[in-house]
Formats: sequence, structure tokens, C-alpha cells
Amino acid sequence: MLRSRGNPFTQGLNWGNIALDSHFQRQSKQLKKLANDWNLWQVLPDGSSHEMNNKAMSKYFPFLTLRALAFCAIATLLASCGEKAKPQVQIGLVKIVSHPQLDMIENAFVEELGRLGYRDGENAKVERKNAQGEISTAQSIVKYFVDSKKDIIVTMTTPCAQAAARLTTNIPIVFVAVTDPLGAGIIKSVEQPGGNVTGVSDFFPVEKQIDLILRLVPSTKAIGIPFDPAQQGSVLTLRRIEKYAKEKGLTTVKVSVANSSEVYNAAKSLIGRADVIYTASDITIATAYEAVVKVCVESRIPFFVSAEDGVQRGAVATLGLDYERSAKDAASIVKQILEGKKPAEIPVKVYNEGLLYVNTTAAEKMGVTIPQELLKSAAKIYK
Repeated sequence: MLRSRGNPFTQGLNWGNIALDSHFQRQSKQLKKLANDWNLWQVLPDGSSHEMNNKAMSKYFPFLTLRALAFCAIATLLASCGEKAKPQVQIGLVKIVSHPQLDMIENAFVEELGRLGYRDGENAKVERKNAQGEISTAQSIVKYFVDSKKDIIVTMTTPCAQAAARLTTNIPIVFVAVTDPLGAGIIKSVEQPGGNVTGVSDFFPVEKQIDLILRLVPSTKAIGIPFDPAQQGSVLTLRRIEKYAKEKGLTTVKVSVANSSEVYNAAKSLIGRADVIYTASDITIATAYEAVVKVCVESRIPFFVSAEDGVQRGAVATLGLDYERSAKDAASIVKQILEGKKPAEIPVKVYNEGLLYVNTTAAEKMGVTIPQELLKSAAKIYK
């Protein structure tokens, strides 16, 4: 009979006496019993056993250490046999084009999703795709996501959201940076979206933005508006601008573009026809803000936008959304869906309050004086 005494971290086990077979439950119980035994089975390489003195312990310590490590490895393996690895959540993300604002939203979304417990590359996989400004490409990307059976599809901008809504009624869709999801036919209502689609709208009352323009440039009579008629969100916003401008006794001068390369000439065509240039919720124009800024600085025509990104890149000011916040809210919605909530039950997130962003250098170059009280209330001032 083997005698035992000692420390569990130097247990010497004769593994040849343990027959490993398919009965993992019984084996696991045996190993747990051994793991809880605080005595040392003194089994030496020659098969003998006796009470070890310090000299013997020193001689055979390497053997004992290796056997102890083997014990730990097998015990861990057997303990995990009954555990099932959780599948990685598969998320498809598509944006219509790459530009600073959308890139920021994308990165903020993935970062916030990780903070909420779904880390890209670990327990989640976010496959990001860029449609390069082509609606047909956006449709192909969404079709790929559908065929790949993604758990959720995240869309950025109206064209991508529309493509997804047309191509699947089963996979949950979460949109962000969509101005008018109701007018675009993506949802049934803001409070109860219905179907498999919900998300975050970047709609902000254009009326407040026009009021800001009139406060900073009170002599305004005509507003020049370059826009892309293929961008449905832009078209829907334009209707609201025209309606409110008419109420204020203003005229609107519209210039359409087919792509971002036409934006510079469109802006130049407004010289002498408009007192200010204003663009809202148009991704085609947003990719070419610098072209509009160039024209406006050269001609000293004030340029106003609907988003902070445009102010940072050279527009005078805006009263607009915090797009980083919208990205975080979209991540929160994705988390709710992954944890069992249906998109139809999650109201679309809409913001009623905006933040003031000002670019003092742009204002000076375009002949605009910004009152001190407005500067004090600005969320951020660019110089």
C-alpha cells in the first residue's frame, strides 16, 4: 500500500495506473478527488515508494514536477469536455462611401460595441464594406451579407439602408446616418418601426439651421443649395428647406450634381446668385466640402452645413448632431437585438436638440462676424 504525505504542488502520480476511456464523467470525478488530495503519492521512477527525505525529493523533483503539470493539463481538458464554445456573432457593416464623418461613425460604433461586450475579433466579427459611392455596389454587398447569413446588418446612409430593407425581411437591420427613414420607406413609424428594421436617424430640424444662418447673415435673401438628386435623404431634406425658406421670405437656388467631381463647378455657378451656400444631409456634397470651401473663401460667400464634420473642414457654423453619440446609440440597439429584443419593438432614435459648432477662421475668411454670446454657447470652436 502506498503511503502519502506532502504538498499537492509536487504530487507524483503514476499515470499508467489510470485507464483513460470514453466515460469522461467517471474520469473527471476521479481526477477531482485526486486534485483535492493534499498528500503526496511517493512514486519513484523505479516503481518503488517510500517516505521521501530532502535528498530524495531534490533528486526526483523534476519527475514530480512534470507529472504534476501533466495532471493539471488532463484535468483541465476533461473539465472542459462538457462546455460548448459560444459562436462568434457575425455582423455585416456597409457604408456608401468613405469620408471623415462616416469613418468616425463606423469606428465609434465598433468601439462602443466592444465596450458593450461584443468585441470585434473575439466574440464578434464585424465585416466592414465600402460601396465606393455606388448604389449598385451597396446592393451587392448587402446581398453578400444576406447569403452569408449574418446575425445583423448595420447600414450607414439611406441608400444602404434601403438596399438592405429590400433584400431581407429576416435578418435584423440597424441603420445609422439616415435622415428620414419614414420618408425613405424603411420603417412604418418612428415609435414602432415594424418588420426587421430600426436604428438611429440623423434628422435635425433644418428650420433651426436656417434660423442660425439668418442670425449670422441677416442680409440673406437667397440660399444656394448644391445637392445630389440620387441621394433620397438629400431630396427629402431639400423639400423641408424649401418649405421653411418660403415661410421666411427666402428664395432657394438649387444646383444638382451627379458625383463629387461636379461639386466645385456647382458651387461656382452659385456666385452672384446666392447670398450663402448651405448643404444638408447630402453625402455626395459632404465628400467634396473642400471644393465648396475654396469657392466660398475666394468669393467671400458664407458656407453653412448640417454636421460638425463640415465645420471642422471649413464651413462657418452649424447647429447639428453629435454623430459620435449616434454611433454609440446604434451599438446599443445592436446589443439589444443580440440579447433577444426584436427590431420592430425598438423605437427609432431621433434627436431634437443639437450642438453649436463654429469655425472662427472660416467665418473671418467668408466675411461673417460671430457674436460673442454665440461663441460662449458653442460646443466646439474650430480655428
